[in-house]
Amino acid sequence: MQGWHRGGIALLIGALLAALWTQFHHTPHKRLAALARNEGRLVIYSVTDAATARPLIRAFEARYGTRVDYREMSSLALHRRFLSDAAAGRPVADVLWSSAMDLQVKLANDGHAASHVPPDAAQLPPWMGYQQQVWITSFEPIVFAYDRRALSPREVPHTRAELTGLLQRQRARFHGRVASYHVERSGVGFNLLSQDVRVGRDETWRLQRALAGVDPRLHTSSSAMLDELASGKAALAYNVIGSYAATRAGRDPRIGFVHPRDYTLVLGRLALIPRNAPHPHAARLWLDFMLSQAGQRLLARAPGTYAVRALEGEARDFDALSELLGNGFEPVFPARGLLIHLDDVKRQALLTRWRALFRVRAD
Repeated sequence: MQGWHRGGIALLIGALLAALWTQFHHTPHKRLAALARNEGRLVIYSVTDAATARPLIRAFEARYGTRVDYREMSSLALHRRFLSDAAAGRPVADVLWSSAMDLQVKLANDGHAASHVPPDAAQLPPWMGYQQQVWITSFEPIVFAYDRRALSPREVPHTRAELTGLLQRQRARFHGRVASYHVERSGVGFNLLSQDVRVGRDETWRLQRALAGVDPRLHTSSSAMLDELASGKAALAYNVIGSYAATRAGRDPRIGFVHPRDYTLVLGRLALIPRNAPHPHAARLWLDFMLSQAGQRLLARAPGTYAVRALEGEARDFDALSELLGNGFEPVFPARGLLIHLDDVKRQALLTRWRALFRVRAD
């Protein structure tokens, strides 16, 4: 009886502690939700396609009653718009959400980002955040996309060396029929080139010379490159964001894509809250929601998009992507190293070499 009494007391104490922990854990969240609701609005500058973001936005608005003003733009336009707003003293966005990882890290490094730690940060992978200011919300592989009508399955290149060889051997066939990024006009495009240089080294420049040799069609977005494939104007597209390729391929049988076997770059979409966000509580609530289990599941529903945190029972997370890509898995994490090619001297050196190959004048 005495043992049972001690055991009962222990259980009672445990239950009380659990209740206190739950109250402590949820009260700040409830208060944050109430403050966000009072702010009434959340302004997001984003490169993510509005159709992809819509399920997340609807779920957030339904759950918290805060209206989302979602403004889609290119990665470089987003970066420049934010800096222009800040310099002019205009109200800035509450959240910047972009796959131009280097530019996002630079904003934090230059003092533009507010610190925020999600309530369950201890359960998140340590590489998800940079200085508690920039957070990876999802991962997306970078792929080769192609027009199934223009290339037979045997012709589709699966490595950069194969792509280089194909373009060198058949310059006339692919002249004007390859799409890629205009790296000076696209933040994502520049980031991808700098990562290719880091990983591929000399092979990168051999491929860039081969691309330049077929007079490629240069664009500022993956969507534009996929439009070229669908229209038949392009036969191949290099460095396409995988989520866009997978979504388009799912509804258009003309579009195919492959994960490069030599290495597949995997970019994260990074979210940050500007230091002077007009609706800071709504911004923090949005970031918490994106990184929660519910938010991650919604993000991972988009084809070609993978959650950063483990999703039990679903093959749509970081570990699943690692297994899919095997030895070719080359993830890019938010870190100070991303700033190397944003140094003015190094950036200009990279752009000068690229411009010379592609015969492009400086913007």
